[in-house]
This record gives sequence, C-alpha cells and structure tokens, in this order.
Amino acid sequence: MSKKIKTIAVAEIDYVGLEVTAIRSTLEYFGFRVLYIPIGRPNDFISVLNKSALYDDVEILIVCAHGEKNEIIMPKLADDVYEKKEPKNNFNAAVIKKYARLNGVGVVTTGCTLGGIEMASGFLNSGAKYFIGPSRYIDGNASLLFVQCLFYHIAKGEKIKQAFEKAKALDPETSQFIFFK
Repeated sequence: MSKKIKTIAVAEIDYVGLEVTAIRSTLEYFGFRVLYIPIGRPNDFISVLNKSALYDDVEILIVCAHGEKNEIIMPKLADDVYEKKEPKNNFNAAVIKKYARLNGVGVVTTGCTLGGIEMASGFLNSGAKYFIGPSRYIDGNASLLFVQCLFYHIAKGEKIKQAFEKAKALDPETSQFIFFK
C-alpha cells in the first residue's frame, strides 16, 4: 500500500494489553517496517529517547504507555534492581528534555493525558519533528482506532497533518488527540 516503506519504532512501556500487537500487525500489513522495543526499565526508554536503540532510518516513534497527569508511567522495580543514576520515577516533560535526542523523528503516543503542551514541548525541544497524543483519559479502543486510521492515510501517501485530521475526526474519543509541531 505504501509507496515508500517507512520504518516505525513501537516502544511498549510496561504492558498495555494487546494494543501493541494490533498496532504492529496493522503497520506491517500496510507495508511499514516495524521495530518493536519492549521497555522493562527506565534505562530501556532512555535508549529509545536518545536513539541508541533505534535503527538509523526510523522516521516515527510510537510510544504505547499508560499516562497520568501528563507523565509516562514507568515500571516500578525493586530498589536493588535499578542501575546507578537510573531514574526511579515516572517520566514527565523535564525527564524527556533531559534524555531525548530525537532529531527529525515524529512521535505519536497512545498514553492517556500525554497530549498536553508540557509533554509535547519535552519532545519537540529534543528535536522531534512533531508530537501527537491524547489530551485526556481516552478509551483504549479509540486510541487503537486513531493510530490505525492515522497510518492508513500515511500509507496512502498523505502528509502527516492530513492523516491526523482524518483520524481525529472519527469520533469524540479520537478528537482528544492533539498535534504539535
């Protein structure tokens, strides 16, 4: 379907149900190359944020995570499991700004409340090409449908902003997604 195969990284922070499986399957069906990155600890996500865990040709990063109060909820580990200087709290915009170096990579997140200006600025200040996320608590089915519709239109060759507007217009739940550039 896609004239130009794009490489998309999908980072799953902790467990978000079958969302990642559905997204990955859909993207591969549409002709995208998908790099799946399971995140079990904060340093795993830091390696995504600084691009050391990404292929050089990754154009879009999808962050599948739980969010609350504009923070990415990180897995809680036993104190003796954390590595030296590894963050032990959830990731807010300040943590994203500290570690992210996403020059030219677009970012889409499915996590509730992560589509605020604070989180967006954390990613955009790190060089992200754009940032898309839901502004409030969103139904998981609607979040999945939004991502599938977004990438359906991208696979057809539409520009990101056009694809975003079509995916956002599906229903009141998907309208919670906000686009920042």
